[in-house]
Amino acid sequence: MSGGGTETPVACEAALGGGGKKRDSLGTPGVAHLIIKELRVLENLKNMIQETNDRMLPKCRETMQDGLEGALQRLQAANDSICRLQQREQERKKVINDHMTASEKCRLLQWEEFLKEQPQRRAEVDDEHRRAMERLKEQYAAMEKDLAKFATF
Repeated sequence: MSGGGTETPVACEAALGGGGKKRDSLGTPGVAHLIIKELRVLENLKNMIQETNDRMLPKCRETMQDGLEGALQRLQAANDSICRLQQREQERKKVINDHMTASEKCRLLQWEEFLKEQPQRRAEVDDEHRRAMERLKEQYAAMEKDLAKFATF
């Protein structure tokens, strides 16, 4: 207004932050300040990314490789152990199979021998049966004679 006094900001200037703050060329306070603040945030973000790439990623990679190497070693040891167990199982099965084959051959030989002996044993049994029948006939004949002696009474 006119006169020599201080000016009082109008309502819209008060809302924009008027008063003693600096204004940029567009008349809005602090745009340069906001841009500088945003640049600082971006610079901090860039530094964090750089630090992550320089320090954290190599540590993570090293830790991961150590863990993977340990896991790989344990897996290899387990694989070796399984291979040994499978080898022992195959050897055990071979021993059992060999034993079964030998046992089967032995039984076949015993069966053949048994079959070869059967005619001789049959002859021995038949001969023994014939002699027993003869003894029985003799006993019955003797008993008939004795019975005939008593039948005359």
